[in-house]
Amino acid sequence: KVADTDPVVAGQPVTYTITVVNNGPSAAQNVAVTDILSAELSYSSAQVSTGSWTFPTWTIGTLANGASVTMTITANVAADATGTVSNTALVTSTTPDPDPDNNTDTEITPVETSADLAITKVADTDPVVAGQPVTYTITVVNNGPSDALNVAVTDILSAELSYSSAQVSTGSWTFPT
Repeated sequence: KVADTDPVVAGQPVTYTITVVNNGPSAAQNVAVTDILSAELSYSSAQVSTGSWTFPTWTIGTLANGASVTMTITANVAADATGTVSNTALVTSTTPDPDPDNNTDTEITPVETSADLAITKVADTDPVVAGQPVTYTITVVNNGPSDALNVAVTDILSAELSYSSAQVSTGSWTFPT
């Protein structure tokens, strides 16, 4: 099992390629793969080279001695994921396996975050009138793909302005930050 990106980015898809090989000495009967995604991954799609797929099971059937088959599975990384994500594949067969130690593979991939923050500030009057209050609306947007962590806004007023009050839709406010 191999991930197409390492590290993965929170809020973006990752595609895993799973290869199953029959090292013999006999044909393997009733071969199936179970694919287990960690909680930070959500299944999106899959393609198999043979057999059929219904998440989370890939039913291969008979796999000849020396033969190999592949599957690609795409999962979405949660926007709030941190640390690592994992994907485990487990292959089984009704044919006895002389080396069951290589029937499971787990791909552990570190997660990076990437948040595209944007800010706009608009006055309620234009032009402003000397001696009259002016209200500014500041809007912060996260264009993703990851959740933005520890976001802070600093609002710097010019010398001609004096601070009066503020309201925030989320978080807390202490002038001037």
